[in-house]
Amino acid sequence: MFGLSRKRADFSDRLDRSVSDSSTAGAEKAKLAISMLFIFLLTLTILYEWRQVQRRASWTKGATRAEMLQRSLETLAEECVAQEDYLGAIVVFETLLEAYPESELAEHALCKVGMCWLCLDNSEKAMEAWEKFLKLYPDSKHAGHVRRSYLILLKDRLRDASV
Repeated sequence: MFGLSRKRADFSDRLDRSVSDSSTAGAEKAKLAISMLFIFLLTLTILYEWRQVQRRASWTKGATRAEMLQRSLETLAEECVAQEDYLGAIVVFETLLEAYPESELAEHALCKVGMCWLCLDNSEKAMEAWEKFLKLYPDSKHAGHVRRSYLILLKDRLRDASV
């Protein structure tokens, strides 16, 4: 989408080459900082592209800037997920949640945060995100899926504790 996959791959290759020469402790911090900077630059790119789409697409007419920014953040986060950059996706989804907690996209974003944490093998953080989701959106169309996933993780945690 918007050529971001290619840009992300090029950036990731350059980043991996530069980080491989650094120490591991500092390299992780540098990689996270650079990843966050890249996310910011991608956000700007998406906003620019969105503006171009807005000029051509009829459905964006009447959309507020806040709505367009929310959609841009969602698009960026989904692009991160597609690139398996789950930490980057979490950062973007949480930015969306903090900036627009009442948005119709907030429900989806919080659900995805839990999924991203699970993809990073951090079941504790996934459970925290899903607990929050179930408190805020108990009647959501995603609530059934979230409850099942949460219960599976809870059973795994209880089984591990009993061993």
